[in-house]
Order: sequence, then structure tokens, then C-alpha cells
Amino acid sequence: MRRASSLFLALSLGLSSCDKKSGSDSGGASGDLKSVRATRPDRAVRDGEAAAYKKRPKPGSPVVVAKHTPEEIAALRAKAAEYGESDPGAGIEWIVKTLPSPDAALEEVYGALIEAMLKKDPEAAISIAATVPNGGQSLAFGSALYSVLARNEPGTAWAVLKENRIAANPVLAVRAITSAEVDSKGLEAALADYRANRPGSSISFFFTVFASNKGLSRADVTVAMRELDGLESDQGYSNALANVIRNASPANHDVITSHLGNRSSAPKYDQPYQATSLLLLDSGDPVSAAMWAGRITNPELKADTAQEIRASLSTVDQGTRGKVEELLKK
Repeated sequence: MRRASSLFLALSLGLSSCDKKSGSDSGGASGDLKSVRATRPDRAVRDGEAAAYKKRPKPGSPVVVAKHTPEEIAALRAKAAEYGESDPGAGIEWIVKTLPSPDAALEEVYGALIEAMLKKDPEAAISIAATVPNGGQSLAFGSALYSVLARNEPGTAWAVLKENRIAANPVLAVRAITSAEVDSKGLEAALADYRANRPGSSISFFFTVFASNKGLSRADVTVAMRELDGLESDQGYSNALANVIRNASPANHDVITSHLGNRSSAPKYDQPYQATSLLLLDSGDPVSAAMWAGRITNPELKADTAQEIRASLSTVDQGTRGKVEELLKK
């Protein structure tokens, strides 16, 4: 298993080139930062063993595996919060000792420490970043800090990033801020803040980099589709559209299918079509999922999507399975 620092590095390199105005779409691989389909609480699992409901990384993708149960993470967060109120320096030492190899829990635990510190001394929560060891620890702390600031003081979060006050990767910092703001303020308000604080940056980058834990609302998806309509010539368009779809709540799939309905099969739509197919699968409609998978032009991606659909069929009736198989064979 690769270290979390490798994940951060790979994500940063893959997305940093998007944070600028760009030309035509390349139809490249997805740039999403988070497997929201596997982690977001609003998506009910119909079949716990189905591949469609599990994080299945692409070949060669770095993986951060959760080493702790939700109960263990809750206990770690509670302890970190205590340190944040009483002795933050000792809290950082405890976190580094307790979680020496960064995993999925590290950012959450740092977040609890920072939340507690902000209540007493916001400036100390920022300045203490200099005491966190470099590497995966500092990257996790930085991401947690920006997330917490964005939820509580978004203006401060953007100001800290502009002033480069902490040693955090700017791509991951933007991701942390935009993600927190999308969930707390809605996509339209988060996009307005991004435009105000990152003038000249690609709007496609905003849509590519954020990840919603709540799932995009109907209003959020409608705004995103409207904004993306004018970005089809951007290099990051395909990844941006696919990431919006992955972050959408399954209940709002009709907004997406209506938006994409008249588009033809083309490489630049392959990632969005796959995301739409899996969104429909998550909503409980494997037949429609198979229909949208049929629009994918890339043979490998099409086969990959079909595999996920087939893996989710154990809970559906035989007639539905037959319809799905017929569609997938086309």
C-alpha cells in the first residue's frame, strides 16, 4: 500500500495544470479527488458486496486505506479536541505518535484539534502549523485547517492561502476550501467566492477540484450544469462535468440526464457518461445505468462500467437482469 503522501503528490501534479485558463478538451482521465460514491452517507447500499458501492481505484492510482473504524476515529477526534482546548502542542505530538503513517483518519483528527483551537485562539490555530512535521502530516494538517476555516471563517481561509501563511499544497488548499464552502453555503455561493479570490483561474478547475460530502442539491446541480454549458472548449471540461455528476445526489439524476440527453457519443463525454451511469445505478435503476453505459466510446472504460453494473445485480429480479445484460451486450 502506498503512503498518503504519494496520494497528495499525485493529486497535486494531476490538477495543478488545470488551475489556469485552458484550450480544447483532451478527454483525458478523471481528475476527481475523492470517491464520493463510496463514502457519502446519502447513498444507501443495496448490496454491500457490490463493486458499484465500493471504492475501486483505477490501475496505478495511489490508495489511502482507512485503518480505523468510525468508532475509533470518533474516539481519536474526541481526544484531539481535548488537546485543542488544553495543550495543542502536546496534541500535535500525540497525533504524530498515534497516526505516524497518514491514513484516512489523520485529516479528521487534525480537524478536531483545529476546531477546538479556533474557539479559543484562531491565530494560534494558524501559527501552530509551523510545528507540524513535514510530509504527510503537514499536508493533512494544512488540508484540515483550510477545511475548518472555510466552514467557520471562509474569508480568513482565502486570506491565509493568498498570503501563503502555512506550508500547504495550494491545489489541496483550494480543494479543502471549495469543498467546505459547497457543503456549507451551496455551490453557487462557493463558486462566487472562488471567482473573487482566484481571479484568472479556470472555472473548470473549481468544478474538478471540489468534493461534496453531503451530495449536491438539485439547485447546486442546476447551477453547475448552467456554468459548464459555456466551458466545453476548456481542457478540463470532461473532468469537471464528471466530477459534478459524481458529487450529485442520486435523487437529482434527472437534471443530469436531461442536460446530457441530446449529446452524442464522443470521447470527451466518456467520463461524464460513466459517472451518469453509476449515478443511476446508485439511484436503483440498473436498466438506465446500462443504457447510459452504452454511450461510452472507450472500450476499456465501457467494460469497466459494465462490470460495476453487473456486480450490483444480485438484489434485482431475473427479468431486470435480462434487460441489463441485453443492453450491456450492445
